[in-house]
Amino acid sequence: MSLSSKSLAIKDYVDKMITYLKREDIQSLRRSDNQKYFEKTQKKFTQLKELIPALFNMIIDLDNPNEFEMDRLDNMLYMRDRIRENQISTESASAQIGQQYFDEYVKPHVDMSKENHT
Repeated sequence: MSLSSKSLAIKDYVDKMITYLKREDIQSLRRSDNQKYFEKTQKKFTQLKELIPALFNMIIDLDNPNEFEMDRLDNMLYMRDRIRENQISTESASAQIGQQYFDEYVKPHVDMSKENHT
């Protein structure tokens, strides 16, 4: 799976933010003054906050920056690139990702034989 230069730049920026948030001084600031932690991080990563606020918020809200699933970001960026290159429709990309997450998170916990008999 190869990513466009813009997607690689987003991924690199996310990587830098996660590395920053892992620093002990930043973790300590988060524990002592969450507002200052947010403001300082927002100031340092303004571009990400302005361009993709949902991604910025997802990362900054993590209790542990190590929990960020970079492979999911890769998949989303790959789909984004395919949409931009008209290789796939937005609806098809959304359906593929939705099915992937259903198969991963929901299906293992649902007895599909019971679902078919209701």
